[in-house]
Amino acid sequence: AALALLSRPLPATRLCRPALLGCVCAGLAAVCWWYADLWTDGVALWANAVAVQDARAGSWLGGGATTSALSELGMQLSWAGRGAEAVPVLHRALSLAEEAASSPDLIDGSRSQDMSGYVPLAIALMNEGQAKGGALIADRCVRRLAGLGGAEAARTRARCLATAALTRHKADPE
Repeated sequence: AALALLSRPLPATRLCRPALLGCVCAGLAAVCWWYADLWTDGVALWANAVAVQDARAGSWLGGGATTSALSELGMQLSWAGRGAEAVPVLHRALSLAEEAASSPDLIDGSRSQDMSGYVPLAIALMNEGQAKGGALIADRCVRRLAGLGGAEAARTRARCLATAALTRHKADPE
């Protein structure tokens, strides 16, 4: 009786399910492999993050690239020696941050103060031979922080002041 059961042909659905499961698992494994490869390179990781955020800008999710993602991408490009690519990305981050700071957008009516792009942009400009432009960006950072209290504002102000001094020295070592 057992041999009679084994000798019967299997229904097509019994063969299709394992094949379909194998295809799904192979597809998911390929996506995991792609992401694992992506996450080993900071430039690729943040470029993907910005691309995903930009792609959703026209969708019902709204939004667009965030200042933190743009700042991170700019820093990664700068660290990779691709300063010419980093500068426009960091300028975009600053434009978004300053636009957000100019309008009360938080629930309590306070203004957003994202300062993450100032120092990287000043350094990238300096590394690209535009030290005076870097000093101007660092000065903008210090002016935006004037009047803000708190430990984080003090740390950011110190970074901006140090960057301003560094870029000024690079522009005019005398």
